[in-house]
Amino acid sequence: HAVTGQEVVLGILLPGEFFGSLPVLGEDTHPDTAQAHTTGCVLTITGDDFQKILQQYPGVSLAMLEIVSARLREAREIIHQLSASSVESRLAATLLKLASKLGKTQNDELLIQLPLSRQDLADMTGATVETISRTMSQFRKQKLIDSGRRWVAITDRDGLKEIAGL
Repeated sequence: HAVTGQEVVLGILLPGEFFGSLPVLGEDTHPDTAQAHTTGCVLTITGDDFQKILQQYPGVSLAMLEIVSARLREAREIIHQLSASSVESRLAATLLKLASKLGKTQNDELLIQLPLSRQDLADMTGATVETISRTMSQFRKQKLIDSGRRWVAITDRDGLKEIAGL
């Protein structure tokens, strides 16, 4: 966020997902940035060219509308969590969201293998790194999660759902 200098991570994109839709929808600039955590290939298209595609192919326009609507719902959920939920609740919800998008079942656990730092989790939940570290330790002691340097395993999904208020 430019005013406070605090970063907020709005999401993690998988192969095939896009970012940068605001200029296409009438804005001159796009205030968001993206940072690659792994090697990848990024394809770009100008706003004018994309406008032509949207006008020529109504199916693409409808698909874009669905994606933008889903992102608006996610943004509203994030705003609600940041304004009304405890750090524990926000972290539990974030871990569950990451697991649903990126998790792989392994030995009765839901494994998230991603190079997520405590800073990344802090940015995703609007908390400090120290608070995230303390809360992750608390979750481990409660046997809700297990974690290592580049992974988090959800060992008690129902327990995290209860904390997240889901």
